[in-house]
Amino acid sequence: MNPHDVTVTNTLVALQRSEDRDKPALLLRLAEKLNAAGSVNLALRTLEQANRLAPDDPKVLWALGLALCRTGNPREGLTLYDRGRWKLPAFREIWRNLPQPLWQGENVTGKRLILSAE
Repeated sequence: MNPHDVTVTNTLVALQRSEDRDKPALLLRLAEKLNAAGSVNLALRTLEQANRLAPDDPKVLWALGLALCRTGNPREGLTLYDRGRWKLPAFREIWRNLPQPLWQGENVTGKRLILSAE
């Protein structure tokens, strides 16, 4: 048996037994396990459920954004990813407060972009 299958099964059992089964943190954990097991579309649906419960949770937004990118929806995925990431402590630590405005997808013809690593 695949170790990911056992992990997903254990997480599902815990989620079903939990009084907090509708908590976004549990759904995030389940989505992480589903994704690791290769069930990307099921992970996406789980993250969408978490997002309905906590639409402003940065961890949910970040994870849902990545899942949407993985499943072929980069436009919406990058938007959600960007909304969530700068609210996460790990990303706030690397924020570069440059005087130039952030690029929001507008046409850059004749302009320059500054790219930096996250």
